[in-house]
Amino acid sequence: MGIAVRKSYWNQKVGTKLIEALFEWAKENEMEEIQLTVLKNNDRAIHVYKKLGFQAIGERPHAIKYADGTYADEVLMSYYLVR
Repeated sequence: MGIAVRKSYWNQKVGTKLIEALFEWAKENEMEEIQLTVLKNNDRAIHVYKKLGFQAIGERPHAIKYADGTYADEVLMSYYLVR
């Protein structure tokens, strides 16, 4: 699953609402943990995930290679539904 919010909808809590819907779905399906990866330079998304309780648990250097030969790192984040 991927989440993307069109720029014209930024700062309207759309990403937050999408993640909250994911929490509800995960609870209804008796999941214990949600993990995600996010590009390390995506400060906006990382801020939302941390605000909602996700914790960074690792990184994947050079996780993505772009057509121009450059790389992007990813951050692995986790949220535990069962505490």
